[in-house]
Amino acid sequence: MPATPVMRPTDATALDEIRARRHDRRRRVLFTHAAVVTMDQDLGVLDDGDVLVEGDTVLAVGRGLEAGDDAVVIDATGCVITPGFVDTHRHAWQSQLRRIMPDVDDLAAYVTATLAGYAPAYGPEDMYVGTRLAALSAIDSGVTCLLDFSHNARSAAHSDAAVQALVDSGIRGVHASMAPHFGDWDGQWPRDLTRLRERWSGPLLTVRLAALATDEIAGPELAYGPALARVARELDIGVSVDAVFGTASSLAVRAWEAQDVLGPQVTLIHATGLTSDAWRAIGGSGTTVSLAPTSDTQIGLETAVPAIDEALAAGVRPGLGVDVEVALAGDMFTQMRALHTVQRMRAVNDAYGTDRVPNRITVHDVLDFATLQGARTNGLDHVTGSLTPGKRADLLVISAEELNNMPLNDPIGTVVLGADARNIVAVLVNGEPRKWAGQVLDVDLAALRTRVRDSRSRIVEPGRRPAGSRTATVGPRRDGTTLAQVRDPQGRPLLLTGGTVLTENALMGDWPAADVLIGGDTIVGVGPGLRTAADDDGMIVIDCAGTVVLPAALDHTGAGPVGTLTPGERADVAVYRVADAAPSRHHLDLLVLGGQVQLWDGHPTAAAPSPATAPEPPHDQDHPYVGSWCTEDRFLRQELLPDGRYDEARGDRESAYTGRYWINGDRIDYLDDLGFWAYGEFVDGTLHHAGYHMTRD
Repeated sequence: MPATPVMRPTDATALDEIRARRHDRRRRVLFTHAAVVTMDQDLGVLDDGDVLVEGDTVLAVGRGLEAGDDAVVIDATGCVITPGFVDTHRHAWQSQLRRIMPDVDDLAAYVTATLAGYAPAYGPEDMYVGTRLAALSAIDSGVTCLLDFSHNARSAAHSDAAVQALVDSGIRGVHASMAPHFGDWDGQWPRDLTRLRERWSGPLLTVRLAALATDEIAGPELAYGPALARVARELDIGVSVDAVFGTASSLAVRAWEAQDVLGPQVTLIHATGLTSDAWRAIGGSGTTVSLAPTSDTQIGLETAVPAIDEALAAGVRPGLGVDVEVALAGDMFTQMRALHTVQRMRAVNDAYGTDRVPNRITVHDVLDFATLQGARTNGLDHVTGSLTPGKRADLLVISAEELNNMPLNDPIGTVVLGADARNIVAVLVNGEPRKWAGQVLDVDLAALRTRVRDSRSRIVEPGRRPAGSRTATVGPRRDGTTLAQVRDPQGRPLLLTGGTVLTENALMGDWPAADVLIGGDTIVGVGPGLRTAADDDGMIVIDCAGTVVLPAALDHTGAGPVGTLTPGERADVAVYRVADAAPSRHHLDLLVLGGQVQLWDGHPTAAAPSPATAPEPPHDQDHPYVGSWCTEDRFLRQELLPDGRYDEARGDRESAYTGRYWINGDRIDYLDDLGFWAYGEFVDGTLHHAGYHMTRD
């Protein structure tokens, strides 16, 4: 060993010596006598090992390493050295809103409050502050590589601010850029990706394209497919696809497979509730997957069960991500423990009462997901993710001598199940110390705290309701008093307040949180602030927070709106609960036609006509549309019988829906035996129904 002073990773002198030579590419730092967890398949775990860093690179890993007389030698006895954690999915810009909705009920509540409510209030400064706060706290908890899914790119300045925050923090950043879901923006995305890549790409910054799985939440412009895949391919950048869950996403994955836009350069996020065919496509194409264990379980995304078993069965070893700090913890320790616990619980439960041995994952598995597989998911496994000589020196020094960790018996078990941010003594990113002696470096905490609080005030306070209001609001719920009021308003105006209002009026635009005032059969006013007059005008106030308010007179076949929310027009208004952004009968909370409330909490305000009163459909055995129809993947199969009845199967559910049908020209109307009405259209040999496209079987 070199005859040079040996210091501890808590010594300020050691940090000074390392930083004094920060521009020396031959500078050597030798960590000795640590339990070294390399996450390299060949190197494994060294109980009493050394790690030699030269410049920005891991030069060697072993025992008894020589570094030369001018090396800085750090005695890491009692510590575990691991690769830095890799976060594959976090909306970093939201960190001013941490735990603002800790008991969020579902995706709809998150989308409405955060993406429709708060996001439009962000300026470039807010993007910078939120992203920098997230990156610094990520470093504090051992994340050395962070993918920021930045889906609030309202302008080039917003994007630049987010990237600058990553750069200023010193983290290895991946900026995945996407346009916002709601509100005004410059329309610069995805075109601006070219500029972002040219301006910002470098040793510590990678640019990716971010998109959504389907058009359900924010429309087709943000949905991944051949057009966005072409953009990414031409720029030679990766793609991160969020909101991948359920039947619609499963169909999308199958379509991407057919369109040849899957592959290792694409990451699918969440992946809960996908079909076996979708998983086959993912595994067969080498597509990567990012799991968000606490997000899936706490927010309840589709099945609410992290898809680890499904991923492994398809041959996919996933990365892990934090997702949204508005409701969740922001550290990788929590993600590892949540996944480890949930999977092992499911494995034992699945085998309970049988003679099968539970197929459990291990602590090594989850640490692999949080490091090497995370790097692979971010497209950076050639750079980081393991302590392999030749890779960049992104590493953690974790004390195992504290009350919560001693004595050190199993290094990986200690990291995954015992340690937390307070035990991380040192963090190196690209060979540079970013945390030392337990403190994140180069941060004026008081100044940052002021900027964070100021930003939070700018974002949150405009959305607060007027103080001292005496008017009670009611939600769209079926209770006797409020239902009686809306059935017989006695001339009182009706105010729909707090929803995301889509006017379909180009001059007026849309609002993330606004009001619609109805007087008689007419729309009287639209916009924010109308509620302040509620007391004066004796309004019946209906709280529409968590919903989208839009014209009821819409043509959902694709021709576009045939009505608007414009003052002076007839009051035909629909209020949809946000879960799937595309209007869905199952999420229609409130329907107002001509100023009269026809639907309340998804139920008619008056008894609907009995299906028995509907006329019998004509029998026409020779009608050209009679016969079998099915989707390309045969998920939906519909038989139009000659006697005027239909029989519809979905997946493995035979006769899922049955009833009567009427054909008038190219339109078909269905009256299901359950009592609901639906319709479809025949266009160029294709039957369009409920979002599905069927052709002759």
